[in-house]
Amino acid sequence: VPDFQAHVTRLDVLTAPEAREWLLASSAMPGVFSPVERAGVSYVDGGVVNDLPVDIARQIGADYVIAISGEGIGRIGSDHGDLYLKPSERLPGLFNFRPEAIANMIALGRRDAQIALKRAHFSPFHR
Repeated sequence: VPDFQAHVTRLDVLTAPEAREWLLASSAMPGVFSPVERAGVSYVDGGVVNDLPVDIARQIGADYVIAISGEGIGRIGSDHGDLYLKPSERLPGLFNFRPEAIANMIALGRRDAQIALKRAHFSPFHR
């Protein structure tokens, strides 16, 4: 079993080719999509180590954290952010790329987010 460690990078300070490489690494799932190799190190989706990295967002200075459950396989810490969004219905599967399934997931996410935001009375713009 590989020993995975978290690595954080900011996409806003990278060149376009570097950002592309990190984005590809962020979707590399062991056994499904190959890891991205960089300077002799293999990188995979961060959800393998931390499926809800609220702690990382706070460490790098986030004032408010809206966390969205990816329904993944990694661990989820005790801090679920200031607003935690989780699908109200079961998702069709991590690797279901059928257009109608994607459209349904987007619609569900939009509806769930609108409901959660109304209930939360959460606004980072009104402190």
